[in-house]
Amino acid sequence: MRFVKHVVTIAALALLPGLLHAQARTGQQGGGTTGQAGGYNFPTPLYQLPGVSQSLNLNQDQMRQLQGLTNRMQTDQRDAFNRAFGARGENRDANLANMQRRFDQDWMRGARDIFNRDQLSRYQQLQLQFQGPGAFSDADIQRRLDLSAEQRRELNTLQRQYSNQLRDFRNLDPQKRDDMRRWQDFRRGTGEKLNSILNPDQRRMWGQMIGEPFNFAPPSTSGTGGTGSSPRR
Repeated sequence: MRFVKHVVTIAALALLPGLLHAQARTGQQGGGTTGQAGGYNFPTPLYQLPGVSQSLNLNQDQMRQLQGLTNRMQTDQRDAFNRAFGARGENRDANLANMQRRFDQDWMRGARDIFNRDQLSRYQQLQLQFQGPGAFSDADIQRRLDLSAEQRRELNTLQRQYSNQLRDFRNLDPQKRDDMRRWQDFRRGTGEKLNSILNPDQRRMWGQMIGEPFNFAPPSTSGTGGTGSSPRR
């Protein structure tokens, strides 16, 4: 039971995927890098979120190198993302999500020489936490957890529901107790749904993959922020 509570806490920490395309449509940056008006907004890099660089103990030179890597990759790929964003059809959002996933994978390969070993390992854990239910659309995650076809379908449905509901928190006021209670209920409910889809062995493996929970804040608190590690329960 102790472990199940830990997984529930972790499962709903991600913030950005459900807001990414809404930001691009409205021209809101949320800390990300925008292209031309009405174009695609790259999401805020994880290392820029509040509390992440401190949690990883990144120094100023590392931050400078990471920003340089991010800027170069976004410049090189901005036109391709803008074309995909401007395309019509029901597959547009899925195509953009796949492009962003490949971007993140390429970025991680480029960052290997900037992070030390412990920083790299922890960053990969935080990246999985940040993706929330969307992490399970990755083929490597599906393989490592040995997800069945039915589980993949249920997780896809959970991700769609999560993304749609997440938009309701863009105007959340973290100073209002009712708003924060609603946010905590949302996180808890997402975690419970995830636990109901994964079997005990998969939950145990997933907990090992994402490590210590990080308390990412509601999206309206700082764009797509976080506040630090939360204790295990």
